[in-house]
Amino acid sequence: MESTKNSKLDKNLYNAFWGKLQQLKYDIYYYNEHFKRCVSVSRGLKYAIVAITSLTTGAWINWNDKSTICLSCAIMIWLLQGISALSEWLPFEKRKQELRELSEEFDELYIEMESDWRKIQSLEVCNDEIRTMLQEYASKQNDICKHYLKDDALPMKEKIRKTADNLTEEYFKYFI
Repeated sequence: MESTKNSKLDKNLYNAFWGKLQQLKYDIYYYNEHFKRCVSVSRGLKYAIVAITSLTTGAWINWNDKSTICLSCAIMIWLLQGISALSEWLPFEKRKQELRELSEEFDELYIEMESDWRKIQSLEVCNDEIRTMLQEYASKQNDICKHYLKDDALPMKEKIRKTADNLTEEYFKYFI
């Protein structure tokens, strides 16, 4: 087995591990931003339903002497409550749950990888061990993605990508 004291650390492996660490942190930020967007959409829909239901109820009370308005308001409230009940099965609701769980698993993986990075930085591991670590982390990340993103692909949102880029850059600016 190769000894780290007697051999030179392969700069390409060192840089590959560093790049993989940064990419994983970016992925965490990216999926977290998608999660936040799903939460916003979910809340926005619920707030809209509450607001429209309140306005419709007010209209019903104000114009209760007009049967067509009363019937229209009753139908509108019935439809809104149906939308509210069915909203739990909309794609962003499932995605929200998946992204929360995916981010938790990626966070754990990142902590493990950062710990290994410290060992690599202090030259405690040999080139073969770094290769093995890279393969293991790629496999773990692939398994996590397969598990959570098997049924649905995330839409590419430029704003989310830029936010994740900025957060990653800011994080590694002060990384020690």
